[in-house]
Amino acid sequence: MRSVVEWIIIAKEMETQSVVEETIPTKKLYDEDAYCREFMARVLSCKRLPDGSRNLIMDQSAFFPEAGGQSCDTGWIWQEGASPLRVSQVRLQDGILIHTVVEQADPGHEGEVAPGHEGQVASRHEKQAAPGHEGQVAPGSEEQIAPGREGQVFQAGTEVFAKLDFEARYDKMQQHTGEHIFSGLVNRHYGYHNVGFHLGDDEVTMDFDGRLEEEQIRELEEVANRIIRQNLPVTASFPSAEEQKQLTWRSKKEIDSESLRLVTIPGVDVCACCAPHVKRTGEVNLLKVESFQNYKKGTRIFLCCGERAYHLFQKEHRMVRALAQECTTSYENLPDRFRQMQQEIWQCKLRASKQMEELLSYRIQELPEGGENLVLFLKEGEEEGSLLRKAANQLMQKGAVLCAVFSRKAEGGFSFVIGSPQNKANECLQKMKEAFAVRGGGTPEMVQGSVQDTTAQELEVFFSGFRG
Repeated sequence: MRSVVEWIIIAKEMETQSVVEETIPTKKLYDEDAYCREFMARVLSCKRLPDGSRNLIMDQSAFFPEAGGQSCDTGWIWQEGASPLRVSQVRLQDGILIHTVVEQADPGHEGEVAPGHEGQVASRHEKQAAPGHEGQVAPGSEEQIAPGREGQVFQAGTEVFAKLDFEARYDKMQQHTGEHIFSGLVNRHYGYHNVGFHLGDDEVTMDFDGRLEEEQIRELEEVANRIIRQNLPVTASFPSAEEQKQLTWRSKKEIDSESLRLVTIPGVDVCACCAPHVKRTGEVNLLKVESFQNYKKGTRIFLCCGERAYHLFQKEHRMVRALAQECTTSYENLPDRFRQMQQEIWQCKLRASKQMEELLSYRIQELPEGGENLVLFLKEGEEEGSLLRKAANQLMQKGAVLCAVFSRKAEGGFSFVIGSPQNKANECLQKMKEAFAVRGGGTPEMVQGSVQDTTAQELEVFFSGFRG
């Protein structure tokens, strides 16, 4: 049940939903400075949604929307003296950035700025200066805002403060620049094009329209990290129509010449891209190909850079160290040690299989000759799949009408093979399907399958009463 105050707030917000200025394209601060993490803006419109969140449009914003295969920025927006609201989604529509904000006050966590520290936030008319050392997250994430008024009303013309979750933004900048380096190298060395790209919070994938072999990928990774260490400049530009005639660049789609933005790494890559990037390749720190696979006549690459690559290295190093200690060998000898262990395991399984066959043969020899039906349930340790058919073949030599062998499955139920010297196996299978939950098929001489939701006793009763 909403209070009177809440209904008044909603009514005031409804008054701000139709604003002429909301049709004005949003000034995109990330185009001017990818390192802008705090800014002030003026509200153009605010619309409350049925789920209680709001769609907020401002005259300028540093929040990058979901675009170009990259997920959007998140962060906080608040009015002076009020608790910050979480920016959960940002999208671009007809040149306008639409911010979805939720009433999720988050005092005491990173990404919040105290109302008393407005002087540290870039004004609407000033470009936020980049940090003194590119790529280094400046102190200030420890600043907090005390809980203030809930249910903020973002009326048209209201000045608001905003702060990005810059740690997440910078991580994406590292990943995206790393992707440009790798894709540029693939294009220059092999002529393949990047036809698909996804940059999420946990995974980066690139799809190329040609097949890359493991050795080629390893060489590309080595060259990419060499370029990172060279600390080359990464620049973004909006070339004029005349300048575009003199340039060659990569692009996954046709782009209007008036809005073309090129990200350039000299000697490595020139690519149409709307996303924020680091200023120098050295800020990528480290690039690692996690895995790759054949995909749609091409190759899909799983990539990570920066902190993600370092954390991957840490995790894999811990695993390798633990395995080396467990196997009492060095890192270098681990592959040989595992091959040796696999060979030993295979030999053990082979010996065990032969022993099980011998024991099973003894059990079958003790069964009576002839008769209507013979049923055998394999014991624990005899569940190996190949034994079912071998046991059925041996039973059929006893001269019975039906010879059924069952093996209990780990997930429940039984696997079975049924043989019949008199070609009645299929007939038996059809009767079983009428009595139990059975899947299977085969020939009149032999069928195989599985049965669920029954017991060994019920199966024995069925076969004792079956007459072909």
